[in-house]
Amino acid sequence: MSLVLEYLVVLEHLALLLKIHFVMTKHVLLSIFLLGFVACETEQPDTGDRASAGEHEFEEVTRFSEGLFEPDVFTVIGDSLLIGVDRSSSDTGVFRMNLDTGNMCCQTGVGEAPGEIAGQGQAVVQQVNDEHIWLWDEGSRSITLYDYDLSPIERTSRIGDRGSLRAAPIGTTHVLNVTSTADPFAEILNYTATLDEEGEPIQSVALPDEFSHVRNAFQLQYGHIVSDSERAYIGFDFSSYIVGVDEDGIQFLTNSPKNDPMPPQEEPRLPDLAEYPRTTLSMDVDSEHLFVLYSGKQTSREEVMSYQSDDKLGALSEKLNRSDTILLYEKQDGSHVDTWNIPVQADDIAVTEDYLYILSTDDMEPTIIQYERP
Repeated sequence: MSLVLEYLVVLEHLALLLKIHFVMTKHVLLSIFLLGFVACETEQPDTGDRASAGEHEFEEVTRFSEGLFEPDVFTVIGDSLLIGVDRSSSDTGVFRMNLDTGNMCCQTGVGEAPGEIAGQGQAVVQQVNDEHIWLWDEGSRSITLYDYDLSPIERTSRIGDRGSLRAAPIGTTHVLNVTSTADPFAEILNYTATLDEEGEPIQSVALPDEFSHVRNAFQLQYGHIVSDSERAYIGFDFSSYIVGVDEDGIQFLTNSPKNDPMPPQEEPRLPDLAEYPRTTLSMDVDSEHLFVLYSGKQTSREEVMSYQSDDKLGALSEKLNRSDTILLYEKQDGSHVDTWNIPVQADDIAVTEDYLYILSTDDMEPTIIQYERP
């Protein structure tokens, strides 16, 4: 067998492994962008719990790990409540943690009953106002609005006629939905409990012409989304572009200092993984800035074959989805203003005005670490 053919066979095997790994664990995005994707990275020294990283100081405040099994995404409200998603236990689902005590409470469970979250798929969870929590659930293709005790207030039956890859609220009356057809790329809808019956979107969002090929390359459409009361921010798995969208359409399209382009292929397949890195892992906002957890990890045939021969593809997928780099942008115009190098490799981040919270599984059980912001 030729080396190229052997490599392709390994990638097919990896795709199967990672898809199964996704269904059974927390790694929601792996079912899409890890079909054959692996990453290599330069080994970095163990930073432990050091208080400084690069030019910034990060003073650790506390850690939370009790009751966390395999959390996926989370958000923090007022430095007192953490709302997260954990599908690894049928009893957990969406959960609330009191950050003053570290106690877990108010779990929704996993399933199809009112208030429960589907067993697999991407999720977007965030505060939508002073009383309600927003959940977009890819598995059920629906939005659920909860009170702070995670009692469901209302739930849409589905999102949009063009499918939904991710969605986030803009204020309390509108939804930005990234469609699964990419034609248009996204749409702004009225938010009601019967969202799917509202007819045509009030605004269609099209990417510039140089991104027109994305509609045919399904894997390039996936990524993260976060929003505030005025705007939603869209990131991509294989490009460091960030799109800022409000009710009038695209307000900025910016790239990071890493300048990772959108891969050019037009077929529904993964990009050349030795040339185009894994990019955005997580995003959050405060009153002024957008925070992006950035990976930048790539691979090679040699790395793929090495991890395959050692039967460590699962470990490799874990490494792919961690980073110690956070890029900061101005929310108004998307300009890059700073880069943080944090002390611990993070799987996910949440930011408040005073603190940075990270979820890490890097050589530790799943742990939420709270740092004072520099």
